[in-house]
Amino acid sequence: MTSGGGNRRRNRQERFKMTSNWLFAAWRAARPAVRAALMWILMWMMISVGAQADERGTLTGKVVNAQGAPVAEASVLARNLASGATRAILTAADGTFTLSDLPYGAYQMQVACSGFSDATLEFRLNAPSLALDPVTLAPGMIREVVTVTASRAVRDAMTTPEAVSVVTERQLQERLPGTAADILRDLPGAYTQSQGFLTRPIIRGLEGNRVLVLVDGERLNHGRTPTSHVGNGVETGLVDVGSLQAVEVMRGAGSVLYGTEALGGTINFITRPPAPADAGVRVSGVFDPFFTANGPGGRYGGSLSLSARRFAARVRQSFENFSDYAAGGPVEAGYASAVPQFDPATRLVTGSAYRGNATRAEGRFFFSEQAFARSSYERFQAAPYQYPLQSTFNFLLNRRDKVNFGFVARELGRVASVQASGYYQWQARRDQVVVRALPALFQVSDRQINPTTGGLDAQVVLMPFRKHVVTVGASFFRDASADDRIVIRGALPTPPGGLTPAQAQAQADRIRADGDFLRALRNSQPRRDTPNATFQDFALFVQDEFIPSRYVRLVGGLRVDRYSSRALDTPSYDIFNVVPPGAAGINGLESLRHANVAVTGSGGIVFNPIQSVSLVARLARSYREPNIFDRYNAGASHGISLTTRSVTVPNPDLKPETGVNLDIGAKVRFTRLSGSLTYFRSNYDNFIGNFGAPVPGLAPIPNPLPGGAPLTVLQRQNLGKIRIQGVEAELEAPFRLPEEFLRSSFFTLLGNVGVTRGDDIRANQPVDPFNFPIVPVKAILGARWNSATNRYWMEYRSRIVTTQRRLPPGSLYAQPGTARLGFAVHDLRGGVNFDRERYGVAVTLGVENAGNRFYQDLFSLFDAPARGRAFVAGLRLRFF
Repeated sequence: MTSGGGNRRRNRQERFKMTSNWLFAAWRAARPAVRAALMWILMWMMISVGAQADERGTLTGKVVNAQGAPVAEASVLARNLASGATRAILTAADGTFTLSDLPYGAYQMQVACSGFSDATLEFRLNAPSLALDPVTLAPGMIREVVTVTASRAVRDAMTTPEAVSVVTERQLQERLPGTAADILRDLPGAYTQSQGFLTRPIIRGLEGNRVLVLVDGERLNHGRTPTSHVGNGVETGLVDVGSLQAVEVMRGAGSVLYGTEALGGTINFITRPPAPADAGVRVSGVFDPFFTANGPGGRYGGSLSLSARRFAARVRQSFENFSDYAAGGPVEAGYASAVPQFDPATRLVTGSAYRGNATRAEGRFFFSEQAFARSSYERFQAAPYQYPLQSTFNFLLNRRDKVNFGFVARELGRVASVQASGYYQWQARRDQVVVRALPALFQVSDRQINPTTGGLDAQVVLMPFRKHVVTVGASFFRDASADDRIVIRGALPTPPGGLTPAQAQAQADRIRADGDFLRALRNSQPRRDTPNATFQDFALFVQDEFIPSRYVRLVGGLRVDRYSSRALDTPSYDIFNVVPPGAAGINGLESLRHANVAVTGSGGIVFNPIQSVSLVARLARSYREPNIFDRYNAGASHGISLTTRSVTVPNPDLKPETGVNLDIGAKVRFTRLSGSLTYFRSNYDNFIGNFGAPVPGLAPIPNPLPGGAPLTVLQRQNLGKIRIQGVEAELEAPFRLPEEFLRSSFFTLLGNVGVTRGDDIRANQPVDPFNFPIVPVKAILGARWNSATNRYWMEYRSRIVTTQRRLPPGSLYAQPGTARLGFAVHDLRGGVNFDRERYGVAVTLGVENAGNRFYQDLFSLFDAPARGRAFVAGLRLRFF
């Protein structure tokens, strides 16, 4: 038997070979695209040739309170709208400030001070000096919210036509999310399914690869991910919560900026970058454990940073170890389907325990204040996790490795900024589906998926004209997928050469611990439902932000993508031996190669009748190219038996999903009120069904097994026209409490609500939640108390979800006992924050699901019930 060291050496060699092959293929495919991208970018940069020299000026101003008295040590930050470069300073004792050496251009200024709401204003610097009118701060807790996802540049959310929600670093620390996807539960228009590590996001009734998930602007999605929500989806559990600085959720079409998959929305997990030191060498660190009493365990993480004026580096390591959690109780009528998934006596959800660890190392080298290079490596690995189905679904391994690099330069005259980045990510996922019908049957299907993805991205921000900010860019990605699968089956009576259930169970136990035995079985009986395949895209995009006056902002974009996918010659993918040539459009490997050119665009307007109010509208075209799973997943001959009645084959004529998305709304930010109201209406064509349907006009084909029943041929089909519409609202209203009641403190009402409706236009009926998990009404209602400095705080939140009663005839969810019933859960949290110049301590305590409610997330048909009452605690220690 091969030694463990030999196995590791062989695995490293295989990974190196796979990586080398990917890089070579990606470069060969991208060479024409790179030339085109360079020509595209150079064409736009030529606009700046002959432009005036880089001119700079000085900004002066004063900050006062409502009574006109100066405010000392207020933070003043000026952000260049084109380059994203910032300048910051504190006001003097008389409230004045001076920012010098600012390049000419459009700016947004944020003024912040403890105990006051943030003040924001925009100005244009086009003279050697500019004196602003006094900026008045009013008591309150309203903060500026900035986003990078909505426009690929830092913008105040009030100035973007997109509907955007942002979770800040402070909010992440206070909410104590167990996984990255848990953060989304409290946001409007967003929902989640499943629990723990496998929690998956839903935005406006769309999920899977219809929601684009980014980590620092780079795709977490890959072409092998199924669109179906049944046990699948983009694996946000592979993101380390402790490394996050912010989470941004842009609802609605994002195709013009990010391409395929951004139909329902875009989620961007933004990690915390290392920062340089002002002088000398600085060592700093963070320790941030998290604990829960339900599913006892925790996450133990920390980071260590080393920085100087020219460089900054950080290493982070975290470990997770959670036991089986208990559902709430008592079990209510209507949840009968969930009962077999857990022990009714203890209410333990068997198999929900999991372990994981995350490693991240990153560094930045600063050539100047406005130019730096960055690079990072990260790994997240989850140990065995059982998906608690009525038949057992085990995840034995889930690992993600990623390397990336990038370069940023700002303030280059009329070329405001240049950014270039690249990444390569490889993933390994092994799962088992076990069917036990003892003593007559035992079967295990063991599968490993090895998707890789990598990409390049470059963009230039130009100021060709005084009132225009133009972003021009190119992007490329290439996904590759390789599967391995074996099936061990034992039955009584045992066929000749077959296994008994006991023998099959012994082999299943052995392949968990013996890698050589597993490899031998895979070599002797390779079986693939999805062939080795590639999926890639090259795109050019341009976006123009036109600011004709202080009242109006127009944003328009255009993107051209060229997608291609191909199934590779995979001997164990034997669908061609099942389906006669020409049937269902299948004519050998050549029929499984596709290429499409897609054009998407968007246009939006922001109208500010007054500075604190934005009236917004946006019309966009969305697009999703069918991925590897959509196009090529099939049922091969190894899955056919004498009693099989159907077989799924690829659909060479599958059309891309397209949509027209309209958002109309209003955003307000006063000193004592902040919020938004959005109406959205999305019309989609050619949505791809989660499961196959009979091929029209094709008679059943012969079963390849003698005496077997004829097989109905199934293909994934485009569903037709779908409309999803609804209303989303957010509100935050802080009130300063009387001094005699509680000194220098605030009470804040907060919450959001989303109402969504989906209709199948052609069938004139509601959409089926099995394809579109639409939550009819979800509301977050809460209240918060905090001291003026936010040292002490307490918060209550209630999450309310209503029952889905709009179901089409024959829907699985129309049956009694399915997961479609509404619920309400209540959370309480509180904490203490001590911030000093050289250290900080934050302690958070909370109770989640305080009423111990038993419930399932809507449409989680195959999922376990949710976690019951849980006492949680978090700690954050930092030092400089």
